[in-house]
Amino acid sequence: AFRDRRKNPVGPLLLVWLALYPIASAPTYIAEHTATHALRAACGLPVFQWLAAIGLHAVLARFATQPRRRTAAIIASTFTIAANGIFVVHDYFARWARDPWIAALYQRDLRDALRAIRPIHRDYDRIYVSDQVNGRNQWFAGETYVYPLLVLPIDPALFHEWPKDVRYEHPTDAFHRVDSFGPFTLTTRTDVLERSFQDDPDHRALFIARPREIRGGRLIQTITGANGEIAFEIVAVTPSPRPPRARSSPRR
Repeated sequence: AFRDRRKNPVGPLLLVWLALYPIASAPTYIAEHTATHALRAACGLPVFQWLAAIGLHAVLARFATQPRRRTAAIIASTFTIAANGIFVVHDYFARWARDPWIAALYQRDLRDALRAIRPIHRDYDRIYVSDQVNGRNQWFAGETYVYPLLVLPIDPALFHEWPKDVRYEHPTDAFHRVDSFGPFTLTTRTDVLERSFQDDPDHRALFIARPREIRGGRLIQTITGANGEIAFEIVAVTPSPRPPRARSSPRR
């Protein structure tokens, strides 16, 4: 890239870009609650594509006057590109799609639970979704509010009209947390349940709860996680004088 900098000044720019792009995500680790993320390095993706294209062009140009070597270079380049494409397809559709840990991180268990309540969720006044997290059990909860919108699905206009409880989980976070919106409450903390049932003791509630998290109610279905164990229990609670209680357990 530097060799042809007079003819093509883009080369040095790309190398400088290559050296500087990691800075975009490096300072994002502000406190123990935040972490760097691979997506923040996306601004470096074009660099690798351009460098690869420059390299391929240089190889072909070098053998431009030698037909046999040029043909060999084209064949080798085509094979390399095809091999990389095969690896990408395998990673996306075979390796990652079947990896239980990846499925847990993307909360496939929550997706399956929401699919299970599609036919019945309109029969209930409020839907509670557990926010318990346990890495050993592969229980995760992040940006939970997105899943009902996509899976049930919910009209985006309704989402904007419904009242919401939104906050920053930590003062240093750049991300907000939606604790509730419309008929959805995205936590099963005991204090939240007690307050909700005190405000409206006659409401019909549907819980997407962790195993044995909710005492009382009628078990409708269990949802198996990517690790083969029960990840969620779908529990219906009809109006009663006493609200259901969540079992106390660590959430982090």
